[in-house]
Amino acid sequence: MTSADYNAAKNVIVANSLIVTSSKIFDVKVKSGGTNFSEGTNKIPVNVSKIQAVIEMSMVGILNTITLSTTHQKLITNATSGFKNH
Repeated sequence: MTSADYNAAKNVIVANSLIVTSSKIFDVKVKSGGTNFSEGTNKIPVNVSKIQAVIEMSMVGILNTITLSTTHQKLITNATSGFKNH
């Protein structure tokens, strides 16, 4: 990677990364396990990352775009019951 890679916006879709099966309305919350991404002594603050859910099936709910942090945040709110994505 070059410094340009860190200074440009990147969109990454991770297919089949989350499967939810529920009989009730649900929320999906996310948070970081630390304040930085790190490799050795190199660190990048997690708050440079924005996360957005992408749904490939017929789920109804509120999709939020969040800035990653160490605090739980709702990525998906009031999702319909019985949804399964895989």
